[in-house]
Amino acid sequence: MLNAARAAALAGLLWCLGAAPAQATPILTAELKTQLLGWLGRVDVRLDSLFVKKDGDTAANFHAAVDGKGATVSLLRARDSDGNVWLIGGYNPQSWNVVDGDHVTVPEEERTAFIFNATAGHVYRQVPTPPDQGIPDYGAHQTYNCLQCGPAFGSGADLLVTNDLTTGGSSLLTSYYSFEPGAEPFGSSLAGTGQFTYTAMEVYAVRPVPEPDTLALVVAGLSVLAYACRKPD
Repeated sequence: MLNAARAAALAGLLWCLGAAPAQATPILTAELKTQLLGWLGRVDVRLDSLFVKKDGDTAANFHAAVDGKGATVSLLRARDSDGNVWLIGGYNPQSWNVVDGDHVTVPEEERTAFIFNATAGHVYRQVPTPPDQGIPDYGAHQTYNCLQCGPAFGSGADLLVTNDLTTGGSSLLTSYYSFEPGAEPFGSSLAGTGQFTYTAMEVYAVRPVPEPDTLALVVAGLSVLAYACRKPD
């Protein structure tokens, strides 16, 4: 009932503001959302759209939409030189920005980012420091942040989106994410120093689901606002 009421209230508010309901996105599906929540190990979060790439967008558009918004999931539809299409992306537990450069996460408990190939059902997490190695930054480079970069994971990078948001690659040279021995994370033509083209890109904020009481208050407020807009003078 609460979901139905919320939908009705939101529809009324959209009508009041003269806005059309948002169209379904071309990448995120219910199945993929379930897959992502499983990799996150959480069911108490929602994915809110922050950015959908349009023709002509650059990294500046990406940063304008997502910087300072907290944890995000980036979804990329990638095409390799053989014409194969892969759905890949990454989870960044920190906010993106344009000035920090490397986000280095030395403590093991902060190494919660991951990159993935959803088409193949594979996830690659930050590498923990082997007990006998003692190199503090091994696996610590979580993301790279700069004005001319889209989402960039690792330092090298393990997954990169360049300034035009249509090209990128995976060097697999930095070892900051745990690629399986002999695995080809992003397809046969994308392994090693592979380069590929992005035909679609979406970024979602990872946010907590409101508590029922809070959600009920929000729905009630939206309902009142929608009624006030519809009420004749």
